[in-house]
Order: sequence, then structure tokens, then C-alpha cells
Amino acid sequence: MNSKAEVSDYILLESVLNRCETWIWIIDIQTGVIEYSNQAAYRDFGMKKGVFCHETMNNIMPETCKNCKRHEIENLPSAKSETIIFNHKTAKSYRKNEYYIDNQENTKRKLTILSDISELIGMKELFKKSEEASANNSETFANIIWKTKIDIKGQFFDTYISPSADTLLGLKQGTINNNFERYLEHVYHEDLLQIRKKKYCVDIDENPFNIQYRFVCADGKIIRVRSHGKMLNHSNQYFEVFGSTDLIPNEKYSALQFEESQNRYFRLFNNLPIPTIIHRNGIVVDINQAALNFIEAPNQKQILGRNAMDFVHENSRQLAISRIKKMLAENVPMELVHEKYLTLTGEVKDVETIAVPFQYQNEIFIQVVFYDITDRLKNEQLLKENKEKLAELNATKDKFFSLIAHDLKNPFHQILGFTELLADNQENYDREQTQNIIQYINTAAGSAYKLLENLLQWSRAQTGKIDFTPENLSVFDTIMSVIDLNMAACKRKEISISQDIEPGIFIFADREMTEGIIRNLLSNAIKFSYRKGKISVSAHTVNQEIHITVRDFGVGMSQEQIDKLYKIDKSHSTSGTEDEIGTGLGLILCKEFVQKNKGRLVVESPENKGCIFTLILPSERY
Repeated sequence: MNSKAEVSDYILLESVLNRCETWIWIIDIQTGVIEYSNQAAYRDFGMKKGVFCHETMNNIMPETCKNCKRHEIENLPSAKSETIIFNHKTAKSYRKNEYYIDNQENTKRKLTILSDISELIGMKELFKKSEEASANNSETFANIIWKTKIDIKGQFFDTYISPSADTLLGLKQGTINNNFERYLEHVYHEDLLQIRKKKYCVDIDENPFNIQYRFVCADGKIIRVRSHGKMLNHSNQYFEVFGSTDLIPNEKYSALQFEESQNRYFRLFNNLPIPTIIHRNGIVVDINQAALNFIEAPNQKQILGRNAMDFVHENSRQLAISRIKKMLAENVPMELVHEKYLTLTGEVKDVETIAVPFQYQNEIFIQVVFYDITDRLKNEQLLKENKEKLAELNATKDKFFSLIAHDLKNPFHQILGFTELLADNQENYDREQTQNIIQYINTAAGSAYKLLENLLQWSRAQTGKIDFTPENLSVFDTIMSVIDLNMAACKRKEISISQDIEPGIFIFADREMTEGIIRNLLSNAIKFSYRKGKISVSAHTVNQEIHITVRDFGVGMSQEQIDKLYKIDKSHSTSGTEDEIGTGLGLILCKEFVQKNKGRLVVESPENKGCIFTLILPSERY
């Protein structure tokens, strides 16, 4: 091998030989020493290649050499010999082919190829036994032996099915006649899918398969069988499968049926969406996943073996025990009842429970099914409270409109009275008297207008039709604009206003609503202050909130009056220190606007020292 081409050919040959599954040796026929071995041979003996070579056949396969020594000598110098041998070391049968190499005058080496034919021999033995059993026509069922090829379209061909198939199915001999589709016609319809599915995946899965299914015999009897199979070989066009089918004895079939039934029960029980617990003598013996989720248990081990009453609240426990005793005594299901259960975390939940007794293996069990009604009861309670609240609001609304009607009548009575007085006695009044009457009419009309305006604003607030646009507002500018609007009213009563506003502070609130709140508070302070009195307005930062305080030193309020300030059914106008007429809605509107701006309004009234209203608003975005 001096040329590159010779080296390349040698590497290619070595690669091909090592991929081959048959054993390939080159042996010195005089000494029996192995000069070359491919990968398959030394792999099956569990020996390294370097160690395996230079061994003799007698050391590796003593029985084989013993049986074949004379055969080899007698056949010299023929080109080829073939024998079937059994290797005791691997417990397998092989077809042995030998080719003598070198030239005929100087034959020193032979090429030995061993092919594993154990499965083929095993198949022949099974075929033989099956056919012998069928020929004897004995009642003892012999395994069905079958072999078939399946093409890429899923069609069976080159099929063998032993005659014992006809015997098992109670058919006339020769009915199946090596037809696999005819064989499958007798498979129970519900089981046929898994067999056909296995047919299409066997070329992917080269491991032996084992499936159970049912046959429908000629007399209609259903029997259960088990099939074992393995793929023998495959190509791009087909794959070949060999297997056997045997009858499952009645005892095993009954055990399998019980196991299948038990598995089906556990699957249904565990997947049931309704929480269910089974207990015997009060001890929990089974619990499904829905109940574990309800009790907040990670797994069954946390619950099994515990007393079922551990999960019943103490308020329901005695009643539950008495109901169970009655149920067992009368052997009737327990009617639907409302109880309280406990979770592992101690949470109390409301449930509706049904319990049913049943007997199994001479023991009495109780199956408890329960429904979580905690949310339902909360919703029912909320609905009840909302119904009561709605009824109260309707009653309050009626009282409120009654009070508003009363407050509207007063200014209109004044307007009507004074206008009637002017109409009847205009010629009797001098200019000053007429001017006074007109002033009274103007005041009454202004009061009625203000009441209607507040009423309209309150109505819009209730229906959510007031635009709410919060922004950063300068506290100083907001307060001073309101003070300027109320200076005329202060001058009429000779009231002085002092202000103490922390510079540079801001609030995040709706401009119109905030000005409306401060305007109402300042208007009330003026209304209930004595002539030549004083009012103070201050604003400071406290715990990242802005406190705006309006204080007067007027008549003040009792605690009872403070408690009624924001109740629309208690709202009514109160005359000021100089009989100023109020609207009765000012502070109610203030409350709506304060809540809208996520603020608070605090009222204090020290005895004989007037009133202090403190508006608290956020200083930053919320």
C-alpha cells in the first residue's frame, strides 16, 4: 500500500467491515490464530480489538473448533465450506461460511464469516410445534405463529399464519389461509385501532412489542390474547415482522379485567371535578385531586389515614357526626346539608355536603361529595346588603327631595311676597323703601339660583357627568383666587381674612372641584362669622400631603350637627349670623369632590370657638 489510492481503499474497506453486523475473521489455518477481526466479533465477546487478535479459535470458541476441526481438514483445499454451529459462549446459533484465500498451491489463511441465525431457528421450531399441535387437533391451544411483510402503503404480503389461528377462533381449517387482513377481521373492533397503530410504528421502534387485545370467535365468544413481536428486517420498501399470539388464561384474564376496572375507577375518581372523600370508620382511605385542591394539601399522603372530622369546623362537627350515625342506622344517603369545612391552612369554607354509604368486601365505607359555596354565600350576602342599601338610598332620596323642595319654597315665597307688595303699594313707597324691597327680592332670587346650581352639580356628580382632569396646582394661587371672589361678602360684614400659606407647594387635583371646595368652606365661614369677626386660611405640607385649613370664630356646631353634615336626608339650610340663607347642598358637594380627588375633609368645632375645616389632598400623582 504505497500509493494514496491504496491507502484510501484500505480505509474504506476497514470502515465497511466494521459496520457489518456479521463476524468476519481471517485465520491462519495451521495455527488457528486470528490475524484480523472486525468490530462486531470482538464487541460480542466483550474484548478489545488488540487483545482479541492473535488469539486462537480454540481459546475463543472451544466447542466450535472441536466440532469443526475435521470438517476443515477434509475440505482442504476447497474454496468454500458452510456449516451451522452453536456457540456455547453466546448461546446463539450461527451460519458459518469459510473462504480459503491465497493461491491454491500455498493456502495458509481462510476468511471466516459467522451470521446470527438464532431467530430463524427459533421460528422454525415454533412453526413446527404449532403445526404439530394443529395436526393432533387437540383441545390444548398452541401459540399462533405469524410472520408478515408490510409495504410503505401498509399492505400485508408474503404472510405466514400458523393453522392454530383457525383452531383458536373456532374456524374451519384453512379459513385464515395466511391472510393477515382476514386474521384482523376477528379482532374486537375497539382494539383494532391499537393494532393498526402498532403496524405503522414498528419500523421506527425496533424493540420487541407486547400488546393485549380481544378476539371474537366464530361462536361469538370474546377471548383475550397477548401478542409478542419483533421486526426482523426492513428496507425502504417494506419491513418484516415476526411474532406469536397466545391465549390469556381465564384466571389471568379475570385479574387483568379487575386491574383494568380498578384503573378506570381511579382515573374517573381522581379526574372528577367535584371534591370527594371516602372514609371508613371515620378514617380517610381515599381522596381525589379536587378535594386535595380544596383542602390545600400537596398530595394524598398528607390526608390518608387522618380522621375525616379533622376537616369539619367545630361548629359543624357534632351535627355532622349525628347525621352520619343516622345515615348508617337507616342505610340511606345523607341529604344535602350546609356545613363549614377547614383547610390545612386553617381557612374556614362553606360547603354543601352529600354523603352516601356503600359496602365493599363486607365493610361499610362512606363517600362524601361536597361543593364549595363560600363565594356563592358571599355574593348572596353582598346582594342582600346592596338590596338593603338601595332601599335605604331610595328612602334617603325621597327625604332629600322633600328637603330641597322646602328650601326652594322659602326664597320663592319671599320673591312672590315682595313682588306682590310692590305691585299693590308701589305708589305708597318712596325710593328708599322700594330699593330695600328690590334688594330682598335679589337676595332671595340669588339664594334660589345658587341652590338650583348646587343641585344640578350634585346630580351631575352622581351620574358621573362631571369631567375630572387632575393636574398640578399651585396652592397659593388657588386659595388667593377664591379669597378674591369672596372679598365683597367679607367687606359687607366687616370680616378680616388672614392667610398663612407655605410657599412653593402644589397639589395634584382637579382645578374646578378644588376651587369649589375651598369656595364653599370660605363662604360658610363668612356666613357663620359675627360682624367684625376674623377668618384664617392656612396651607402646609404634612407627611407628604397638603393640609388646607379654613377657620372661623363664629357660632360653631354641636357634635350632632357635625354627624349630619354629609347626610342628604338630614341636609337643610341654616341661617347665618345675619340671617343669610344657605343652600343646604354645599358641604354635600364638597364631600363628593373631595372623594373624587382622593382626599379627606376633617371637621372640628371647639366649644364657643367657631369651626375648623381641614382639606387634605395628595401632593403628588396617585
